[in-house]
Amino acid sequence: MTSVGTRITQQKRRALADCNGLIEILSEQLDELVERGRDTGLDVYEVEDLAPLTQRVVMLRRRRERLEDELQAVAAEWSE
Repeated sequence: MTSVGTRITQQKRRALADCNGLIEILSEQLDELVERGRDTGLDVYEVEDLAPLTQRVVMLRRRRERLEDELQAVAAEWSE
């Protein structure tokens, strides 16, 4: 049987991996949009997509930081 600390650690690591994956995907989309904007310009709809996409990346980065902190706290609590 898996200990509670191990289960929580696994859950946090999965959530962190998911978050990192989403950050990578959205960052690539944002990079492509910005690069296309530099090369050819953006239409109105693409410009409107910039802010929500940027906000989503920022939100996910904050979530990643929280998850990293939680993972460290769980490791510290259950290592004793």
